[in-house]
Amino acid sequence: MYKGLDPQSRNRKKRSVMLRGHIFAIMLQLKLIRILVICALLAPAAARAVSLQFHWIAPTPAELTMTAEPKAPGASAVILSYEEADDNPSQEVLVHIRIKVLNESGLSAGTIDVPASFDAGNINKNFFARTIHPDGTILSFVSDATNTHVDTVRKTRTGRTAALPGVTVGSILEYGYHIPWDASGSYNFNPFWLVQREYFVHAARFTLKLGSYQMGAVRWASRLPDGVAIQRGKDTLSLDVTDIPAIPDEDLTPPLISYIYNVRFFTWDGPINTFWGIAAAKRGQYWSSFYGNTKHLAEIAQQLAPAGDTEQVRLHKIYDAVQQLENTDLTRVRSQSEDKREGFKQVKTAEDIWIRKRGDSWELTLLFVALARAAGFHAYPMAVASRDETILSLAVLDWWQMDSMVAIVTVGGKELFFDPGTRRCPFGYLAPWHASSSGVSADGNETKFRPTPETPATASRIGRAADLSIDTAGNLTGTLNISWFGIAGLRLRRLAVFEDEETVRTDFEHDLQEELPVGVDVKLQSFEGLDDPNALLIAKLTVSGKLGVATAKRLIVPAQFFASTGKPLFVAATRTFPIAFPQTSTCSDVMTLHLPPGLSVETLPQSFELTLGTDNATYTVRLQPPSPEKPYLITQRISVLNRIDYPPAGYAPLHTFYSKIAERDSDQIVLQTVPVAASK
Repeated sequence: MYKGLDPQSRNRKKRSVMLRGHIFAIMLQLKLIRILVICALLAPAAARAVSLQFHWIAPTPAELTMTAEPKAPGASAVILSYEEADDNPSQEVLVHIRIKVLNESGLSAGTIDVPASFDAGNINKNFFARTIHPDGTILSFVSDATNTHVDTVRKTRTGRTAALPGVTVGSILEYGYHIPWDASGSYNFNPFWLVQREYFVHAARFTLKLGSYQMGAVRWASRLPDGVAIQRGKDTLSLDVTDIPAIPDEDLTPPLISYIYNVRFFTWDGPINTFWGIAAAKRGQYWSSFYGNTKHLAEIAQQLAPAGDTEQVRLHKIYDAVQQLENTDLTRVRSQSEDKREGFKQVKTAEDIWIRKRGDSWELTLLFVALARAAGFHAYPMAVASRDETILSLAVLDWWQMDSMVAIVTVGGKELFFDPGTRRCPFGYLAPWHASSSGVSADGNETKFRPTPETPATASRIGRAADLSIDTAGNLTGTLNISWFGIAGLRLRRLAVFEDEETVRTDFEHDLQEELPVGVDVKLQSFEGLDDPNALLIAKLTVSGKLGVATAKRLIVPAQFFASTGKPLFVAATRTFPIAFPQTSTCSDVMTLHLPPGLSVETLPQSFELTLGTDNATYTVRLQPPSPEKPYLITQRISVLNRIDYPPAGYAPLHTFYSKIAERDSDQIVLQTVPVAASK
């Protein structure tokens, strides 16, 4: 699976789920929030004085005999205590965690994430761990850490994992680590406190020690329970919390880091608005200098987009030319020595990118803006926060919340948005994770916060047509054609950028197989338009196997051929987090089932239509029985999703809507065996 194909973070290649055909079967966002709080820390150039010391905590009799947590019914494990001490004067961090395993599902807590700086030479020096059994027996950890891990909160490589010894139900897992913070100065020592975690937290304490002269420059953005606040000391900030619920496991959540309890620190000695004004102005100045119109760029733009063409055609040609260049986010960044060997100087302008024929997503977008300006268009860039990564917050003084860039160009008197930095994104569209987002645009000297436009459901359409034949025993043969229109095929096309064709075919078949009834198999025959975002993307497959359940006189088959085995959405009665669908979309499924002379329809479910809100979503199913002239059964389902974001208060209608869908998706068609007249 291939999730990292979506966002534009530099050189990020995370495996994720391919876009499924049906909008109601989209894979759910990964929920697991790992315990690690320090990301990719490296050893300092020079040793620093150690002021933080790790000390074991003796378990209480109640902790040893504990079998459940009344405040977290059914919990697989709970965090008995968590402590993090961040010490700026010595540039150190100390983390200490104690976890109680309550059932077999909690045994996975014994696999611990450790910082990337720990290797075979220092893990046993700086990483401390032990397993305590309910009878008080202690098993000490002495081992090397293996296996790389990706932190799902910040989407970064965190290091390795280590397995604690002898973990059983009832064990107390105690571990911690003492590490240096890699920073060139105190203003880079900005901790990130994750207060809410995968497991219920009995008690946690966080401290940040600073020099007294630094206290006035420290700022933070926090999401904390009511009544909980950071306490200020003379030179220390501290936070104490108790009874923090585990992060809920819910369908289709927004980026969790924007909603779980956490504190993000930064240093800025001034008003928040001043920070954003200065940051945006500096970035706008840099962009302007980067895409400044040069004589050479004007010549290139004229060659790519001759003046005789229409505005739309000219801009499309420029866009396609930029899309054909190497995107180093998807390959690799060259070193300075490699560039020097190829005769390239340091990148300073868009022209340098054109000469290299490669650049990252930001540079390619700025090149597109530069060429569009050189061709006479009013064009400028906009930094955006990918909506599946984070929700832009002005309270968080971090420009790099905006991990991507798009372009805004005036065409025919109207401002349109383009996504040249997203490989294989069709002309005139934004990638779903860039639409309905927000960021900062820079039009000359004018910088401003603004949203990106929504994408209508008609811009992302999927059509699936199954033409099937069945016999009286349920044996099935036929074909399946799937077509992706507009932006709908982007995820699959980007998957093909990363993987060879055989991997794409295998993964596509596997994901589609999960949406089909048990006993039915599909085999991909061909893809068309996979490498051309301007073409229609088509997959052609063959279908075989058995459909339904056969009895002596009847054959019972599912009314819906697609998603009949998929997990229903929003089955929980209540909701904590907002709801965020990946994108608006339209999906049309048609099954034509040819019946042999020995089968006829006995029972056919009724057609129906469901509506969510005024026009937020619709779900329509139509069934057409066979006739003497047309001896085949047709079922058609059309699902349209027009709205993607809902607050928790809007959950009840969603719950009802999708509950009705799940109920009707289980409808069945009853076919009866009929005598066949003997031929004369």
